[in-house]
Amino acid sequence: MDRILADREQRRYWILQESVRCSEPVVALERNGERSEIDAYSKLSGFYGPNGLMAIWVMHRRSHKVHGSAETILSLVY
Repeated sequence: MDRILADREQRRYWILQESVRCSEPVVALERNGERSEIDAYSKLSGFYGPNGLMAIWVMHRRSHKVHGSAETILSLVY
């Protein structure tokens, strides 16, 4: 946090990201146009700028360790 505050004084701003995870049913659109529903863990990442929240990136995955992969369902909320 000290570095973030010091960088702010130099007009080098940081974007802070908070992550939250939970389990829930998810409906996804497959590449072939079909819909599928799975139980998945969700990771919501909020992206903030100088004026507050800019967007939320949502990743859903069957594994409790949610990260980007070929099986990850992605959404962007802004």
